[in-house]
Order: sequence, then C-alpha cells, then structure tokens
Amino acid sequence: MELAFWSSIKDSTNPAGFQSYLRKYPEGEFAPLAELKLQEMGAPLQPESDAQVAALPGSGTRALTTDAVTSDVHECDLYAADPRDPARRSEGVSLRDIDAIAAVAACEIAVEDNPADIHFRLQLARGLFAKRDKEAFPDALIAAAEVGHPLAQADVGMFSWQGRNGFTKDFKMAAKWLAKASASGHPQSMATLGALYELGDGVKRDYAYAATLYSYAVKNGFPAAQQYFDAILPQATQQRLLQLGYRIGRVDGKFGRKSQAALKNFQKQAKMPITGTPSLTTF
Repeated sequence: MELAFWSSIKDSTNPAGFQSYLRKYPEGEFAPLAELKLQEMGAPLQPESDAQVAALPGSGTRALTTDAVTSDVHECDLYAADPRDPARRSEGVSLRDIDAIAAVAACEIAVEDNPADIHFRLQLARGLFAKRDKEAFPDALIAAAEVGHPLAQADVGMFSWQGRNGFTKDFKMAAKWLAKASASGHPQSMATLGALYELGDGVKRDYAYAATLYSYAVKNGFPAAQQYFDAILPQATQQRLLQLGYRIGRVDGKFGRKSQAALKNFQKQAKMPITGTPSLTTF
C-alpha cells in the first residue's frame, strides 16, 4: 500500500500529497524523498491544520476555513467532496478543480480505512474521473452506489442510460439505479426515470407513471420537470381513461373529441369540474 501511495503522488506538484504520505508513513521508505520534495516546494512538512491542506500552493482548490468543514474532515473530503452533496464534510470541489493524483491517493486510503463511508466512495470515484481513468471509474462509482450514496446511484443510472464515461449503454441497469436514487429523494433522478417510462427504455412504457414521476420531481425541487409533465399529460390522461374502460381509440397525445368526451364523463362521475381538459387530477 505504501508503494502504491508513493507511486500515485511522486510526480505531483501538490505539497499536500507528500504531507499526507508523511502523516501516514512518518518512517516510510520514501519519507526522505517526500521531505526533500516539500523543501523544494518551500512547503512545511505538515500544514498547521487539516483545513489548510486545500489552501497550499498548487492544490487546485480554493482555501477552506476551519468554519467551513466538520471536525472529522479528511484529506479525501478536501480534495474531492461533491458540491452537489448536501451532507458533504467540506465546501466541495468542482470536477475541473480536483487535483486528481492527490485526491485518488487520499481517497483510496480513506476507503480502505472506512469501506462503508458513502462519501469517501463517491469522492474516490470523482478523483478517478478527474484522472480520466475510464477503467477504474465505473467500478468505483458503482461501489459508491451500492453502499447507498444517492448521487452515485443517480450518476450510474444516467451514465448507463447514455452509455458514456466508461459505462455501457444498459437501459435496465439505468432504470434500477435511477429508481434507487428516486427512492432516496433525488429529484433529477425522478425526472430521468420518468423519461425512461415515457420512452419505454428498459421498462414497460407507462405514460401515467412517467407523468407521476415528473410531478414528484417538481415537488421535490426540480422545476425543469414541469415542461416534461405538461408535454406528456395528454397521453397520461388517455392511458388512464383506457384503463378505466373508456373507448377513446389509441394513446396518441392528440386530445380529440373522443378523448374530451370521455374525460368529461369521467369528471362528471368523479364530481369534478367538467372541462374536458387534462390536468394534474385527471390521470
């Protein structure tokens, strides 16, 4: 493990990687070289505090104050915390600003020491993505999804649907992980899963369920899904009417006279305002 750690940082221009090595292996085989590297960079052998790690020259991340992180912050959090994660333990680092070598080194140690920590798993995957390691990245992201990180579940679902970032296009796998992320309350995943049901990608096409997912996405903080809900509402309503036994022909999204008459009949029986117009209450 020591050799792997050293190999991952030996060419880095970030002092924090060498400082992290010295903290973990103070008497290590490469400790003299790490100290020499730090002297050449004009950096101390150790930062005064963990929060200062991200502020060192060449770190690629902006400085964090001690008020911005939790007391149990780890180098892995400082290098690769996801800004989208509301439970992150530091301010977060955008993908373009991640120091990939230092992040992977720190997060591999963090995952080895804390294999069930969902944040370390996701952050390792982010480091590998920044490192452009398309072979290791998918497995790392799936591992983060399997231990329950909603953002990892959402990303595995999206990348499996699109077939990118090292993932093979797999609609069933996409539906599986988007459903898990949706169950965890991730609104973008609700909208994307709705698209799968609208298109019939990996699941049986179901316009009504797609509309339901779009509406849930809006209610949970993803307003962009409103346009998808509005667009699919005619088909969702027609599907419901067919399921209720009304003869409207086929589901085509063209809400003609048969669909309007059936909907008015349904609204009358349900003691609703009789409009013949699809709405949130008619599917």
